[in-house]
Amino acid sequence: MAGELLNQIRTEQDAAVRTQIVRTMATLDCPAVQPALREGLRDPAVTVRVACCDALGHQAGPDAVEPLSRALSYETEIDVKLAAARALSRCRDPRAVGALGAALESSDPALQYRAMQSLKTLTGEDFGNDASAWRQYVQTGPTLAQPPPSLADRARRLF
Repeated sequence: MAGELLNQIRTEQDAAVRTQIVRTMATLDCPAVQPALREGLRDPAVTVRVACCDALGHQAGPDAVEPLSRALSYETEIDVKLAAARALSRCRDPRAVGALGAALESSDPALQYRAMQSLKTLTGEDFGNDASAWRQYVQTGPTLAQPPPSLADRARRLF
């Protein structure tokens, strides 16, 4: 079925139909889907590229991080960038944090906001809408608090 859908998406002229084909492909669990979604990120229609980002996010495997990061960095349409940032929040991969951190440098406030929301979802941290705090977090990683001293350590200090 994935092969059939891939052939259809390559020949279909209507962007709305191609978008629906991508949404259908997202529901399939098969190795042929990933290359098709990557190919769809080069579709001339913005709606198809957005649907591909969403589909890659639902797949959320390590293979999704690279094409989504590339879309976030090099795509010219803001809707596709926003979809890529949202999709990266589902990818449990440290590379996604780096890609979202780079999006914090965007001059577009919507993209910065989406990157912060995606980082919150991805990392479990919450720096609110403080882009500076998020940048610091991405650059240095989490600061781990020192564990409290054990009961034995406290007793040794007493004696």
